[in-house]
Amino acid sequence: MEEENLDEKLKKLVKTIPEVKAAMIVSTEGFPIAAALSRGTDRIRMAGMTAALISIAERSVKEMAKGKFEQLFIRGKNGYILVLQTGLNTVLIISTTNKVKLRLVIHDIKEKFSEFDKYTPLVPFILLDSSEFNDNTEKKE
Repeated sequence: MEEENLDEKLKKLVKTIPEVKAAMIVSTEGFPIAAALSRGTDRIRMAGMTAALISIAERSVKEMAKGKFEQLFIRGKNGYILVLQTGLNTVLIISTTNKVKLRLVIHDIKEKFSEFDKYTPLVPFILLDSSEFNDNTEKKE
């Protein structure tokens, strides 16, 4: 898959699911691959934060003997960030509103990104929230 195709697919995802406000594909090492983000969102910072959260969650599950890492939920006042691991080295990050029906959005995303199965199968989900991803900041004068 080419980066341009992934960017267009992410833009289409954001346009077709009203609760989805931004989307990004990131390597687990913290490098941005493709994005459809809100204006002013820092791709590099978001990719780095996501890599750090994945690493911490995986180590926590292992340390507490809870089996293989599957999901992490962090809910904020303004919504969720959903991160789907699309392979050993990539994740799909989705920013949603707080009115989202997570089960339906997860189903829609898996359906729309089913061709990833040809390259790297969709595996466990991580749910996060970050106000920086939503870019809801207002300029103060």
